[in-house]
Amino acid sequence: MKPIDLEKLYAAFSEQMTKVVQHGNCLMARGEARDIGPSDSFDTISWDNYFRDLSFGSFRKYWDGDKYVSRRRAWHYLFKNLKLIERIFELPTTEVRLLDVGCASGYLRRFIEGNASPNEAKRIFYWGVDVRESVLKKAVTATTDIESGAAGNFSPAAFVHHDTRDGLPFCGAFFDVVVCFQMLKYLPIFQAKDLLCEFRRVVQPGGSAFISTDTDYRYYRSKKKYEGFAITLSPQELVQLLITWTRKTVH
Repeated sequence: MKPIDLEKLYAAFSEQMTKVVQHGNCLMARGEARDIGPSDSFDTISWDNYFRDLSFGSFRKYWDGDKYVSRRRAWHYLFKNLKLIERIFELPTTEVRLLDVGCASGYLRRFIEGNASPNEAKRIFYWGVDVRESVLKKAVTATTDIESGAAGNFSPAAFVHHDTRDGLPFCGAFFDVVVCFQMLKYLPIFQAKDLLCEFRRVVQPGGSAFISTDTDYRYYRSKKKYEGFAITLSPQELVQLLITWTRKTVH
């Protein structure tokens, strides 16, 4: 990684960070005194299986013993990411600063890499946050995985081992784009509110936030396991949470 790119990545942080590992244009970092315990989320699954399904063109349901396994959501995942990628490359700036909260092993960056070129003027700087150390270590070396579909390694990236219970370790009004796909639903409602406020703090004026989560709230409300989690909120209630950070562009 070029020293100037590394300097730009570290400029995002509001606290001292320690580099854990680096590979090419990617590094993994964490706060020096960070003690990350068990997450309060009700699940810690990753959407990487959808990325895998897309790589192989999987979309048909199949019977697995006593239940159907659906892979159709992979296509929803594809269209959602395609729309986001289009918006990112349409931004009227030659340098984009993007924060991906709940980044898993960096599949969004791999989408970006698959659509980037070392010959174009626009550069995308990527920061990903996740509480799972193992998936972040995978993210740093994902460019060597042919299944990712990304042959390049153009976007300087910092993958941050961090629990959002402690807020976000970034400077205010820093990012052009904040992304949170299918992560908010796993949090207790009060933590989801706090995280939305953090999105408001770190996105710059005129910036955008792209948030997606499940809306099948009636099913989840019927299960005690999900009581008190954001996945039980109706679309109207989710909108009310978003109102806490009006004056920003929300998509």
